Amino acid sequence: MKSIVGVSLFLFSVFVMSYAHAAKHAFILGNAEYRSLSQLANTHADAMAYRNSFGRLGYSVDYYEDLTHSDMEDAFEEFLNRVEPGDDVAFIYSGHGWSDGSTNYLIPTDAPAGGSDSKLKRISVALRNGFDGVLDQLENSGARLTLAIIDACRNNPFQRPAGRKSVSMLRGLARVEAASGTFVIFSAGVGQEALDHLPQDGADQRLSVFTRTFIPFLTSGLYLEDAISEAQIRTAKLALTYQGHFQHPAYYDETLGKTCLIGTCRATLLPAVALNTAPTNQALQFQLNNVENNWNLALYEGVDFYGSDIDPRGVPAESELDCQTACENEHTCRLYTYNQRAKLCFRKKNLGLPVESVGARSGFYFRPDSLPEEGEPTSIRIHWKILAGQAFRGLFFSGDGRVNSLKECTEMCERVGCKGVTMYGRTKPYTCKMRRFFATRFLGLVPNSAAISAYPEERIVRSSQTMSITR
Repeated sequence: MKSIVGVSLFLFSVFVMSYAHAAKHAFILGNAEYRSLSQLANTHADAMAYRNSFGRLGYSVDYYEDLTHSDMEDAFEEFLNRVEPGDDVAFIYSGHGWSDGSTNYLIPTDAPAGGSDSKLKRISVALRNGFDGVLDQLENSGARLTLAIIDACRNNPFQRPAGRKSVSMLRGLARVEAASGTFVIFSAGVGQEALDHLPQDGADQRLSVFTRTFIPFLTSGLYLEDAISEAQIRTAKLALTYQGHFQHPAYYDETLGKTCLIGTCRATLLPAVALNTAPTNQALQFQLNNVENNWNLALYEGVDFYGSDIDPRGVPAESELDCQTACENEHTCRLYTYNQRAKLCFRKKNLGLPVESVGARSGFYFRPDSLPEEGEPTSIRIHWKILAGQAFRGLFFSGDGRVNSLKECTEMCERVGCKGVTMYGRTKPYTCKMRRFFATRFLGLVPNSAAISAYPEERIVRSSQTMSITR
């Protein structure tokens, strides 16, 4: 079986100071559809996984796929123009790469199948060359923290010119000399191949061996040094299962102290592993009182566990990981919803009303060993579409209901078969009005800061990630 191989390079450049309030920017590119070179199977999936992860780490993300040389330069220049001195910056690339033995290069999708080294250098993008390489430009931007993740093909994809010698390496990227304040990580050591797939991988496993291992630790709230150390061990063990393959991620640390990518990092290891099951709404509610040290956390995008807030006004949180930490530090917290725009964390005691909410990020904690048989894999059922700050007009059922939550209002609606609800008021009890005919976001709605409306819209939302943690 032919195995696609890749390498990941992680580079961090930091100043020894607090950067909790710096702006965070991430540039992520996945090149897979090459015109003249071999196609890559997992680069889009790896890039998308990093896009989701850095979004959760609080970065604003510029995401691209399959860029030519000119498109890469234009997109990166536009990105650099938004970076201000003191900002945190991440550059993530997944695609083909090569090295001349001293400088590493990223390959755009319009690169030719071969040529002389001088030609290949002209059509490639230098990672770092001391002048205008990607990392050189990031360093010149004045960014306080620079993180680069380069996931490049381990085998040189170019053909050698017939009858001519080439100094280009046949395998791998060259060692990167870490400047002061940088942290460099390779998914494999010099001269090693970083595996993309394993023979035992199922059809749903689309991430490379190092990426699937490292990302859960990257987003777990561990210090970077601890996250890499754990990923290093697990990557090596996984690689050994493929005919004794040796893949030992290497890193070069020129930073001082510990590196934390979020406001507050955990000092102890919280192992993160992929799980195959997560509970349905009923199964989740079943577990809310089953407090154990070992839990699993399922993460959802665009879902708000509305109601049942421990802190009705929320608590400040710079990122979703800060919100997770706040929930785990409150023993009664079983779920949370993070409002990215307001940077507020809403910790919750029980399920309340799961609703669709654009921009919301939520998580719930559960124990798989106590799941009822009807548990549904990695999914939660959304019954209502929520419209905050808007009210339906006219044609309501006669009589107003008095309720203490939106969940009570929607339950009243379900009993009479209404088509939508509007709940008014800033303090309990609230007024619940039930609309008689079908409602949409575009028909019969008016702004009202003291109102919240909802209408039935059932769908299944699968979790974007599930991990095991210790509380």
